[in-house]
Amino acid sequence: MDKATRVKRLVAGASIVMVASLLGACGLIGGGRGGGSESGETNSSLARIQKSGELRYGVIVGEEPGFIRADDGEWTGYLADTAQLIAKQLDLKPVPVETTWGNMALDLQANKIDIAVGAQPTGERALVVDYTTHPLYTNYFSIIVTSDQFDRANWTELNTDGVTVGVQTGDSTIQPLKQFAPAAKTLDFDSRDKNLLALEAGHVDASANTLLNALMASKSRTDMNAHVVVPEPLVAAPSAAMVARSTDQAFLKAVDAVVWNLNSSGQIRSAILEHLKTYGITEADLPMNATL
Repeated sequence: MDKATRVKRLVAGASIVMVASLLGACGLIGGGRGGGSESGETNSSLARIQKSGELRYGVIVGEEPGFIRADDGEWTGYLADTAQLIAKQLDLKPVPVETTWGNMALDLQANKIDIAVGAQPTGERALVVDYTTHPLYTNYFSIIVTSDQFDRANWTELNTDGVTVGVQTGDSTIQPLKQFAPAAKTLDFDSRDKNLLALEAGHVDASANTLLNALMASKSRTDMNAHVVVPEPLVAAPSAAMVARSTDQAFLKAVDAVVWNLNSSGQIRSAILEHLKTYGITEADLPMNATL
């Protein structure tokens, strides 16, 4: 075989490989659009969810008014409502699945849920899951206190080893404490109720939470005479939707577009205010410097 013939065959072989690769990337070979492995298929995450016809969203017990479980087992609340609105716009049936803030990322990785709403983005979680770039709404880091003597108006006023703050396991409310008050001692609790009980018993000086949950907690326990403080500097806690990491990101982009629409149209804010109202919380209770 002469040199010119060998070159022609090599070029022809390379062209076949290139075309096959392009066709495979477009899903036109290897079983058609639905062929190929789940991990390598273009739009695999979105295709899998669409095929199921369901959107499994995480719900959390004891996290009213974001998640409210009725006596008949139905879920409402502004976060549950948001997940259901996302499902509706994606033409999917919303299916609630119980989880916790600490387990949300793990449940996404394990394919137990498809979406988690209301989670604050953190670097640790972002290593293994993806967040929408548009927030559902903007919350603010706050503390719940029971004594006027402990009205710390600045995060740095908590920065002493004589202060103990209760935090919720897996929650991002510990972030401003790490940043502005690293000397403060923190105690972990696996639920908001246990955190409040520790505050009531005097085991902690303050309970860290986000503003909406803090307002809800203080209103629900009038016997504690608790109130909410939003320390300065104001630290925003944008709440996003979280999905399992996927190479194609088609599902993430679809959810992000829906979240953008729901936020910009004011639907999420309306849902928040409506559910807060049922617990006696109005816009007048929101701090002037902490607008949703």
